[in-house]
Amino acid sequence: MTLPCKTICIVFFYLLLTPVWARAQDEASLETGKTLYTTGRWTEAETAFREAVVRQPRSALTHYWLGLSLYAQERDKEALKHFQQAIKHDAKRAEGYLGVGLVYLRTPKRRINAREAIQTATRLDPDNASIQYTLALTYLDRSQLSVTRDYGMFIDGQKYL
Repeated sequence: MTLPCKTICIVFFYLLLTPVWARAQDEASLETGKTLYTTGRWTEAETAFREAVVRQPRSALTHYWLGLSLYAQERDKEALKHFQQAIKHDAKRAEGYLGVGLVYLRTPKRRINAREAIQTATRLDPDNASIQYTLALTYLDRSQLSVTRDYGMFIDGQKYL
């Protein structure tokens, strides 16, 4: 039994375009989550990032962004797991180490561990100003950290809004 040419063409194009469509869906979930995260809608961002993790379970970036949204909600244990997954999936990316450092920075008696993780991130991405800034935070006392949260990373000392 032979299939008509039209059926073969439809099946061929479906098989050809399915990976492209799936990749676009994966990127859309991640980009939606990033947009929600940057606007402070962390719970909604978490949902988008969880969807991205389901679609791309071995992606270091999806785990990193999910970890960030959990970290923003002060769910540090869950965030740490996703930052560690990011490192597991791509140990040459600085983001996972930065995330681990952020969690440890907020955890009592883990300042040295935070510094070590962020130093690793610095070695992997030496030109990243955010990582350099976070590394500097590991040298401050806990009492001084509340002051840095108010001023953010502006060089001129403008209050971070």
